[in-house]
Amino acid sequence: MTHRNLAFWLLPCPEDSANLQSVIGDFAKRYDAPVFKPHLTLSYGQFSDEGTPWGNLPEIAPISLPVLGVDSTAQYTKTLFLRFPRHERLLALKESLLEQCPKPDTHIMDPHLSLLYAELPLSEKQQLAKNLIPPLSNVCFTEIQVIQHPATITRKEDVEAFREVKA
Repeated sequence: MTHRNLAFWLLPCPEDSANLQSVIGDFAKRYDAPVFKPHLTLSYGQFSDEGTPWGNLPEIAPISLPVLGVDSTAQYTKTLFLRFPRHERLLALKESLLEQCPKPDTHIMDPHLSLLYAELPLSEKQQLAKNLIPPLSNVCFTEIQVIQHPATITRKEDVEAFREVKA
């Protein structure tokens, strides 16, 4: 039996998405980095090819989250990102998704939306975070999307391999 790695993304409303996509695109050009959809990862896991976790995706009412600030880490997928508070609706959505996941993720939810994935020295990432004024003060999320991705995401080609899973 083969498996695939799936992530459940919470996507911003079209207006916020366009604004954030522009920022992501600008950083991608500047750093020869991958372009990706703005998203907040709710959960991820490994599924058999026969599994259909998207069949029971919860409908969501818009969730508006305040941007707490800009941050960075040494981790590739958290190069530069907007940080959000933990929110009870996010936790409830994650729990409902985990019920469908045979090998659920065990990471503690750290709500964030990445603006750049790049191999840079941590000091440069921190400087970017320090100097970036958040493009939005709140982000409104309105949709869940399922994305298939490589087992590890540590380089541009891994991000370029992201694919939306259609129902």
